[in-house]
Amino acid sequence: MSLIRSPSAATSRSPPPLALCAAKKQGQNGLTGDVAKRVDNMSWAADEKALRRCSSAIAQSRPDEAERIARDVLSRSPQHPGALFFLGVSLLVQRRAGEAVAPLEEAARVRADSAVETHLAMALRNSGQPAAALTWFERATTRRPAFA
Repeated sequence: MSLIRSPSAATSRSPPPLALCAAKKQGQNGLTGDVAKRVDNMSWAADEKALRRCSSAIAQSRPDEAERIARDVLSRSPQHPGALFFLGVSLLVQRRAGEAVAPLEEAARVRADSAVETHLAMALRNSGQPAAALTWFERATTRRPAFA
């Protein structure tokens, strides 16, 4: 399942996107209805773009950059399952398995996903918790359809 969705198109009467984002970030009231939805969609789209960069950073052996990007997304959306996952993976790749457990556990609570469960199991195993790791490996591998 893809996490990417298209933001709704802005109308010519809506305020400029940067002004909307600034207003939301500063906690100003007054954003309601369609305008608030557009701001949320723009933020969501920006986060998804950032997570694509995060994935690329991990694939290109730049886990420190991936960690920074994931933490940035989490500063705006603390329960974002993709950002939690990539933070955990980036920490795991940096051999910081003990630190990887918490974000991966949270990602697994937010969304049932075999990739999250597998990485959580690896983090648990690498941090000296083999019994807990086995539970998560079994959960990931018995998912129906298989590994989905």
